[in-house]
Amino acid sequence: MRSTAVLVSALVISVSSGGFHAEAGVTGTGPATRIDARAMVGPAAGTAGDRSEKEALIAAKRWRSKNWPAYRDWWDFKYSKNPWCHSGGIYKNTEGKLLTKGIERYLEYDVNCYPTKGHQRDGERIVVGFVHASDKVEYCIVYTADHYRNFRALTGKNCRK
Repeated sequence: MRSTAVLVSALVISVSSGGFHAEAGVTGTGPATRIDARAMVGPAAGTAGDRSEKEALIAAKRWRSKNWPAYRDWWDFKYSKNPWCHSGGIYKNTEGKLLTKGIERYLEYDVNCYPTKGHQRDGERIVVGFVHASDKVEYCIVYTADHYRNFRALTGKNCRK
């Protein structure tokens, strides 16, 4: 008698105002056929996540206009309701979530600006990877809404691992 493999898969999606979370599980018969995967899939269309990514692209344009400052400081963008923005300097990638091969250095910048210098900062950042730090030609730009826990590619090549 011939055996037939059985595959069962499930996808559970939890929807909230901030986006959605998906968990996928695949189960089958035979050796090494059980696979469980859990991942933050990202915000649902039309949520705050879409707005935040648009704001991150605006922030990238703002910081590019300052020639990607490489040191930590507050910058005054005078013609804005909230003129004070913070550049964080070198992003060390200590968690190893971004590529290291081919990237000479990463710099990080706040997405949001504030009404006063020294204001309490939130966790939204863009991180820019440069192949050559001296010429500051960006290789990739990623966005994080949760202070470096998760990254999403914005422009250029994808520098996430």
